[in-house]
Amino acid sequence: MPQNHLQRIDRTFPAHYGNLRNAVDFTVPHNTPVLAAADGTVTCVKDDSNVGSKSVILELFNFIAIMHQNDEYTMYDHLDHNSSKVG
Repeated sequence: MPQNHLQRIDRTFPAHYGNLRNAVDFTVPHNTPVLAAADGTVTCVKDDSNVGSKSVILELFNFIAIMHQNDEYTMYDHLDHNSSKVG
């Protein structure tokens, strides 16, 4: 049986407004695998920032962006440095 690593779900972060109004933060321990919520095409990967998991500045945080069939996007943000593996 899979182990549940989810520690917290947060929708109250002040930066969640405008296009990010539906953003949700899932807090998990470091090195917890993150899987895509739905099939799609990876459109961008950035994981070269050493402050990426903690930063709220777009140019500094690490992320993976996925475009889904319905033209909606999912972004997985605040990922650890050099941790992204897409296939």
